[in-house]
Amino acid sequence: MLRGDFLEAAQSYHMISKVNLLRKYRSTGERNLVDLTIMNTILRKSIETLAVHPYYIDAISGHFAALIAEEATKPPESLALRMIKAYSDLARQSLLQSYSFHVQRVILYVKSNLHEKLSLSDLAEFTKLNPSYLSAHFVAETGQTLTQYIQMTKIKHAMELLQNSDSSVAEVGAAIGMNDLSHFSKTFKKIVGSSPIEYRKSKRR
Repeated sequence: MLRGDFLEAAQSYHMISKVNLLRKYRSTGERNLVDLTIMNTILRKSIETLAVHPYYIDAISGHFAALIAEEATKPPESLALRMIKAYSDLARQSLLQSYSFHVQRVILYVKSNLHEKLSLSDLAEFTKLNPSYLSAHFVAETGQTLTQYIQMTKIKHAMELLQNSDSSVAEVGAAIGMNDLSHFSKTFKKIVGSSPIEYRKSKRR
């Protein structure tokens, strides 16, 4: 969550939510209230380590504290995921603002053009920078190469589509610029540890 990764945080929530706590509650509503309040506190403490203005942290924490009280009797997953997404978005925005102008432009360009076959030369042309300079600059600020960032961002988007849409595996691959189904499947399995079909099945049980 510190890097604003909603998908990773959501997966962690799903695993944690399956754990049965030893404490006994008087009602489902009480358990939801306690669990969601703990989650709100953990997310707040996590984002406090970033350079986010306290005003925004207080605003988002207070907003969800009120919603938790209102929706305690409802199934908790929807509110939990909304909470994770809101904190993740705030963390991601903070991280983006910490990067230099050119790195910010590259990140936004990649996320807006996932359907394209992006390369270092494409991004160097977009930023009007020397490819070697851009590559070194990106690694220095983000800790990963442009190729790694592009590939990981594409695969994370594919994971979201496989989990939340009915698009075929081929259509998901095309959506991230990998029209070769075999190449998409191999790349996906290398990074995720399972094939696109296996991943989709595991998330829809």
